[in-house]
Amino acid sequence: MNLLVKYHAHPRPLLEVSKDAFSPKPNVNSMVIELDFETPHPGRLLNNERYFKKIVKGAFAHRRKTMVNSLKEMSPSLDRETLLEVMKKCGTDPGRRAETLDIDEFLCLTSALADSDWW
Repeated sequence: MNLLVKYHAHPRPLLEVSKDAFSPKPNVNSMVIELDFETPHPGRLLNNERYFKKIVKGAFAHRRKTMVNSLKEMSPSLDRETLLEVMKKCGTDPGRRAETLDIDEFLCLTSALADSDWW
């Protein structure tokens, strides 16, 4: 599920739709979900929402790169040592790729980077 959707709403699965219901037939089944915007993610960073979006988009812009390299690419002014320090603070292995991190890890990275004054 898209991190930005999870940030703004609580998704609930409603109905599984068989791949046989489509033409042409896909390789996977589908799911109809409900998005509850009244119940956003409990860790939302209202003061840093813009930065959260920037970090998520930057991390996924270079899918084959590790997180430390994706974030470095996103903001060349951010030095590698600061990134490594922030990732250590969040308990995130800098060698991981964006798709392996959950929303809480991205929220922690956003908060820690905001505290480092690199914006």
